[in-house]
Amino acid sequence: MKPDILLETKDLSVVFPLKKETMFEKRKYLRAVSGVSLEIHRGETFGLVGESGCGKSTFANTTLGLQKMSGGTVIFDGLDLGKAGKKEARETRLRMQKVFQDPAASLNPRFTVFQAVSEPMRIRGTFDREEIRERTREMIRAVGLGEEDLKRYTSEFSGGQQQRIAIARALMLRPDYIVCDEPVSALDVSVHAQILNLLMEMQRQTGVTYLFISHNLAVVRRICSRLAIMYGGRIVEYGDADRIFANPLHSYTKALLSAELPLGKEEARERMQPEEYRKEPVGELTEAEENHWVARPPDGGDLKKSEK
Repeated sequence: MKPDILLETKDLSVVFPLKKETMFEKRKYLRAVSGVSLEIHRGETFGLVGESGCGKSTFANTTLGLQKMSGGTVIFDGLDLGKAGKKEARETRLRMQKVFQDPAASLNPRFTVFQAVSEPMRIRGTFDREEIRERTREMIRAVGLGEEDLKRYTSEFSGGQQQRIAIARALMLRPDYIVCDEPVSALDVSVHAQILNLLMEMQRQTGVTYLFISHNLAVVRRICSRLAIMYGGRIVEYGDADRIFANPLHSYTKALLSAELPLGKEEARERMQPEEYRKEPVGELTEAEENHWVARPPDGGDLKKSEK
């Protein structure tokens, strides 16, 4: 394993059993994640992009240990989490956190800000009261709130302020890896930039690694150095963000980019319809150019011949 890789998945799969309509019907399964192999580098912001229901959150939850994998491997900082003992895996997961899509739903409205932000340290149970108070004050200042806010209830704040509180909570144990699952999609457009700038500033200060899940390509283009495009539980394109945005190769990536709203003087791309990319079969990832992989057709044919 390369020294700069913090998280690596190899052929990761997650399958869910479907409810049988009759007693004698053969059990059917939904393959939410299928054969995903990715490398996330230490200290980077890695984007995972795709439409709703394509398996992004399931993949992220599996890397955190919140969802059991059906096959494949998750390696975190050299440790195979599938083969690790319970104590070793639990200690490793203390280095992981998650920022949820809806900050209001992720915070207990009966908790004060102090109770919400300090909760990870209190659950860990290895810190004294003064250490907890000092770290909580430090983190709440770092996310742009004041110490006077610590006595207020989380439900008294706006959505953007609640997400700041959630980010402070996620950083309390100084994790190495944070999953940001659509962290700005539930917020007003006016506060998007504030939260994104906060995440980037926290990364500069702490060196934390982000897995940034989104379907907003404008956001991904701004903050992610590398990204993967997911469709139907599989990765169809993967590599440097600049290369993918400049030269998208898979028809689904082109469809996503065609749906992106142009900014400033950018020209809008011709909008693709779903039937134009759903017909394209998904094969194994092949390196099309340096640091840019794309899913070729299963028959190994020319990708351009399969594109519409």
